[in-house]
Amino acid sequence: MKLESNPSAGQNSPLATALILVISFTLSRLAFWFMGVRYDSSVFDWGFQCLDSHVLQNRLLPALLNLHSQPPGFNLFLGIVLKVFPGSPAPCFHVLYMLLGFALYCALYCFLRLSQFARLPAILVAFAYIISPGSILYENWLFYTYPVAALLVLCAVALCRFHNTGQTVYAGVFLVLCASVCLTRSTFHLLFLLACVPFVLIPRGIRRRRVALCAVAAICLVTALYVKNLAMFGFFGNSSWLGMNLFKTASAHVGPDCIKNLVRSGNISAIASIPSFSPLSEYRDRIAALPQHRYLSPPPPELAAPAKSNGTPNFNHEAYISISREYWGAALRLIRMKPLQFARTLIGSWQFYTRPSWDYKPLRTNTAALSQYTAVLSDLRDRVFVDADSFKRHFSTIITPGVRYPLTSLLAFPLILLVAGLRSAVFLYQIVRYGNTSGLAFIFMTMTVLYVAVLGNSLEYGENNRFRVETDPLIFLLVAVMCRDLFVNIARWRRRPDAKSYSSILKNYFRGRNTI
Repeated sequence: MKLESNPSAGQNSPLATALILVISFTLSRLAFWFMGVRYDSSVFDWGFQCLDSHVLQNRLLPALLNLHSQPPGFNLFLGIVLKVFPGSPAPCFHVLYMLLGFALYCALYCFLRLSQFARLPAILVAFAYIISPGSILYENWLFYTYPVAALLVLCAVALCRFHNTGQTVYAGVFLVLCASVCLTRSTFHLLFLLACVPFVLIPRGIRRRRVALCAVAAICLVTALYVKNLAMFGFFGNSSWLGMNLFKTASAHVGPDCIKNLVRSGNISAIASIPSFSPLSEYRDRIAALPQHRYLSPPPPELAAPAKSNGTPNFNHEAYISISREYWGAALRLIRMKPLQFARTLIGSWQFYTRPSWDYKPLRTNTAALSQYTAVLSDLRDRVFVDADSFKRHFSTIITPGVRYPLTSLLAFPLILLVAGLRSAVFLYQIVRYGNTSGLAFIFMTMTVLYVAVLGNSLEYGENNRFRVETDPLIFLLVAVMCRDLFVNIARWRRRPDAKSYSSILKNYFRGRNTI
């Protein structure tokens, strides 16, 4: 993939392109509205990741300072909207997410144009994604999944523009967007940001000192969150839930009776007998008194209230910090003692990862509105399948009798990641050997997809397809670019009868040579 500005780009009217994008997006959203899709802002009723709406509305900045369960980005966004529109925030959220969806549409189009797609194919390919069920459903759901997906695509676009122009401003935009992702989603650790910095320092002919200053500023911004958590809560990270998440995964295929026996024998902590993310009432005998001397009177509700005003558990309660640490120790011991069960859980996590984006319970209302649409896609997905009953003897805990596992998803995602990984390895070799940085954006997207897939599937069991949606636009772009490059190389091969060899096609394909 060679990221250059299309030489014919100036021949196309920007105004005409903008009108096509606006009209096509508007008509698509009207069509789905008539199908029954409505905006869902019910996350305040059940969302573990959200602080109490009353707290966000009345004490936003202190609440964000006391937030340890999540990075502050999403709650900051919620709090600002609640302050500006205290009476009816839902319409504002809907408008903002619609604008976010249009920004994602434009970002997809811009990336494809920078990747040498002609205008019409770029519009059609981008449009194909924004009318997909995943795009529609998550655009109409108040959660951080869709904003993170849009931010990651904007990161790729900024990186492309920086590579093409060498202008420091695009490097700064790329780093700010990467930092914003780290401050919004706990999956994206400080290490992810550090891994992104070389992408703007490697290209030649840039003002490396200015870029380095931008990188230091972005790193300091994210590090400040980690230092704050270390100073206030005793852990260096962006979320206090790591232990609870890992135990949820480690115990997924270990029976409760087995865990009780391990607790009785003293092999693991007694907290293992309690499912992680349980209400505080389940931990009565394990909660130490809160250090009230740190607080003014009364203590802050975001740290001291066992439940939010609507009755749902407050998982930002300070007691969950020590609870999560204890779960972390129990999870590590459980993994060491039951490695086979943990391996089965990882296999199951990857199965969840390959499920359709609409197969997620909190989306069931809008999923029902799109039932006919998704039924067609599900039928195509299930045409090629494997009957896994023969594997029950070895994987009895993760294989459901009589269930057919569609190969179109079980094989498609691993194959995409494998091919993208191989191409990224070739691009990386070209950078080291020849200084050719044309594949930086491709490497960045592949790295991000693999990062979320590996880390998410290691720490989560059940919501893995929602994690994948955050990188679905990147996967979509990788597939579009790889398919285009393959077709271009085949066309070039057919035009040159003297060079008809399959090895030349593969060599040029993996080198990213896509121009005829």
